[in-house]
Amino acid sequence: MTNLSLNLMVIFSEVPDGNTPRGYSIIEIPSIIPRLVRVNTEKKGYHYILLEDLVRKNISSLFPGMEIKQTISFRVTRNRDYDLRADEVVDLPQSIEKEIKERSHQIAVRLEIESNVPKTYANILIKELHIDNKFTYEINGPLNICDLLYLYNLPVNARYKDPPFNPRIPLRLANRKRNIFSIISEGDVLLYHPYDSFAVVMNFLNDAADDPNVLSIKQTFYRIGKYSPIIGALCRAAENGKKVTAVVELKARFDEECNINWSHQMQRSGVNVVFGFPDGKHIVKRLWLKDVREIFNDNMCMYLRVIIMPSPQSNIPILDC
Repeated sequence: MTNLSLNLMVIFSEVPDGNTPRGYSIIEIPSIIPRLVRVNTEKKGYHYILLEDLVRKNISSLFPGMEIKQTISFRVTRNRDYDLRADEVVDLPQSIEKEIKERSHQIAVRLEIESNVPKTYANILIKELHIDNKFTYEINGPLNICDLLYLYNLPVNARYKDPPFNPRIPLRLANRKRNIFSIISEGDVLLYHPYDSFAVVMNFLNDAADDPNVLSIKQTFYRIGKYSPIIGALCRAAENGKKVTAVVELKARFDEECNINWSHQMQRSGVNVVFGFPDGKHIVKRLWLKDVREIFNDNMCMYLRVIIMPSPQSNIPILDC
């Protein structure tokens, strides 16, 4: 039972002789197939069923000749803490990749199970997973409802959705005909995300990647998105001959594989990728670059963008400057 996978527990009926214990089997729902399966396409509107319900409906074909008493959906969360010692780690990426491969054997820390399951069956999973009862949660409805976000993108009547939020672009930066560096030279720019658009930051980074006056770019990463445009800008900058350094945190929980894959792509483009430390994490995001240009009288100028992250206990807003 891999981490965060959706599973079905299939309970078989007892053998008539009464001497053979009731058996069960675990079926993992494939994650590479969309969980929402569209049906009745000939009808008006949008109709979907859950993949696990489709499997449940046809479960008997997987166990011919067996009498199935009940099927139960559940999901397991496993511990993702790392047992890495700074004095023992030689290659941090390889150590993290090894930990990822072994995650299916890591300790279970949470069990989500559908509601109204007989205690006898729930106890089988609790015992097999060696998990405490207090970390078992009965879910009244589909497990992992994040998968249902797909429905929000359907072209349905706008009254069923929240009004769209459009972050603003500061007036000083709205004119893309002006060089962004000349605008910054007139005074500092303070951005407050998500109310100010992140597109401004991407414009800044894209201009830097293509500007011959920019000498170097340094960027820190904690969690890298699956379709991050920042990676493309940094790779293009390195291919344009700039000195590009990326500091990547490999221990961003549940995003380790994505961070490692992007790191390899940046390295292939010539980016100098630096990884964090085995016994700590860096979370603060920084974008730092140096350039030389005539508007600064040929003096070297450095730009710094810092995101200040508050502690969970504080009420300080997240500032991006």
